[in-house]
Amino acid sequence: MIKEFTFLHYYIVMNSTKNFYDKYKKYKKKYSYLKLIQQIGGNQKKHILLDGTSSSGKSTLAKLCIDLGYEYIAVDNYSRKGYLEFMKNIDTSIYHPDDRKAIDSTTRKMMFNEAIKHEFVIFDDNEQEIAELYTKNHLNLYIIIIYASLNKLILNLLSRRTTEPRNRYVFEDYARRYVKTDSESDAIDEINRASFIQNVKENLKYIFKSESDLNEYITNVCSKMDINDDDTHFIKLRKEYRCDLLIKTDGKNIKQIFDELRTKIFN
Repeated sequence: MIKEFTFLHYYIVMNSTKNFYDKYKKYKKKYSYLKLIQQIGGNQKKHILLDGTSSSGKSTLAKLCIDLGYEYIAVDNYSRKGYLEFMKNIDTSIYHPDDRKAIDSTTRKMMFNEAIKHEFVIFDDNEQEIAELYTKNHLNLYIIIIYASLNKLILNLLSRRTTEPRNRYVFEDYARRYVKTDSESDAIDEINRASFIQNVKENLKYIFKSESDLNEYITNVCSKMDINDDDTHFIKLRKEYRCDLLIKTDGKNIKQIFDELRTKIFN
């Protein structure tokens, strides 16, 4: 943590009689940056990313943090802004087969630029690209993954079908994050493909065209996690994902989850 100091202290150290005003502006800008590091840096959980599978409950938790003094920045609120900003600068003289990555990058940059205006920030996102911007700018971001098991996700999808409907891409999002492991010490959960298929059949068949479509889809999702049989397997977070804290939501109501989250934020 940088020791508390004032701009006058900083400028005296750097002071030179030549080009006084230019040097003043230069050092003032650098001082502001150092103060930002002081505010966000160290072990203080001031800028936080709530990450997790779609429908895991992270948005509800992030919004509750507003009452704790956090600025709420959600990717859903910036997606269109990012798209419009990208389109302003697009080269119309060439083909653009797939600009999704570039649009997403523009969106996260806009979120980052808004975040550094605030001392306390909570991000609601299902990607970790924002973390790369913090690393690039030598700033700390505390990453909390909100974990919901496949059974929990099924229940969440079912309960939200008339208010916040989600489609089966939720399971693809899950498979993108988690993978089979033989190490029980690394495991965060267990998965059985046959039980997964049966649970989806009992609760979510309405989002599939047919039973064969359901079976093929779930089999493919499991295959992406290196699960290709009906044995029970441990799963872990993929190594490309950062995680300072993982909070499991199964068997807990929203108050219990939020109380756990709040305790971790202030400790």
